[in-house]
Amino acid sequence: MTPNEISMIIATPLDKQFDDPFKLIIMKLVDVWRARLIRNSLEKAPQDRKFFRQTLYMRTKVVDETICNLTGCEIVETIDALPMSIRANNMMYDFVGAVNSTTAYQQVYSGTLEYVLQEEYNKAPLFMVENGKLRIYRAKPPVIKVETIFPDPQLVARMSCANGVNCDYWNSNYPVPEDILQTIIQGIREVDFKGGVVPADIEIPVVNNPANAQ
Repeated sequence: MTPNEISMIIATPLDKQFDDPFKLIIMKLVDVWRARLIRNSLEKAPQDRKFFRQTLYMRTKVVDETICNLTGCEIVETIDALPMSIRANNMMYDFVGAVNSTTAYQQVYSGTLEYVLQEEYNKAPLFMVENGKLRIYRAKPPVIKVETIFPDPQLVARMSCANGVNCDYWNSNYPVPEDILQTIIQGIREVDFKGGVVPADIEIPVVNNPANAQ
């Protein structure tokens, strides 16, 4: 089901089916419910992560790093900040690596990076999150592939669109299984708009068309 269809289903009983700014708020509520329900589901069934993962391709640029002067390594960094992922199962990312999925990069942290770079037998590409961006050591891919569960599908769609793919967010399938989607729709109706009433203090961004809000 698409965001257009989801927002229409929820907005119609509230007599807001033609109120595009209101439908934007609806989808933000859907995102919040989706993140909460996915996290709860994964805490009970970690093996279900494969049903929720999304893929994001991120462009990189070459940057300078003092530590690489000690090891002769080269480093690239994503141009854009990496969106947050849903915290579940003690995992941040399911995959970071080559776009063809053949090579997975090993995550390191600032306190251990220098020691890992100097290991004699470990020559695998490494990645570290620095100031919200991914930094890649021992590899210079122009684009990297990230797989995880993002709480903001619209942001992921917007970033993907910048790379020329998946631009029509409002008419693409929303990334959530049908059973969870039905729980989301029911929850929003019964909790956020109990009795079919729109709260007077609900904040609605001024956007004429949800399709232009990517």
